Amino acid sequence: MTLFATLGAAITYQAGLALNQLIPDDTRRNSIAIPAMLVWAVAAYGIFSGVDVRAYGLILPLGMLTFWLIARWLRRPTRRMEIIIAVVIAAMIYASYTSLAYAVLMSFAVLVLRPRQIVRWIGVAALTIILCLPLAQRFLSVAGKRFMVM
Repeated sequence: MTLFATLGAAITYQAGLALNQLIPDDTRRNSIAIPAMLVWAVAAYGIFSGVDVRAYGLILPLGMLTFWLIARWLRRPTRRMEIIIAVVIAAMIYASYTSLAYAVLMSFAVLVLRPRQIVRWIGVAALTIILCLPLAQRFLSVAGKRFMVM
């Protein structure tokens, strides 16, 4: 899991570069990629969560990978990138149900940054839901048992 935390720093750098390219040229500041990567690298939470039993150490770099892919997709949307984004978000949801909140947050980011792309983003969400259908069956079977305990 420490490898995932290290990969997260490189992914954060790439995400910072992609985000910097979304800023219009007249207001573009210095690159935010290096400070973002340094914050990721200095924060020990990635390594701390990597040694945890749960999959949080995997969710953190996958979240940054999703952010980077979405930033690239917002510049030049393609079907191939939409499929890759849906697979990565589905992998995050398979790792932990709590990453569903991150997917909702990324949906709001797409809505704010590029409102005209929302129709294509709905396609990404639909593909993610299709990929998560086997997980939904398992979730509902376990959730029913947990609700019976309450």
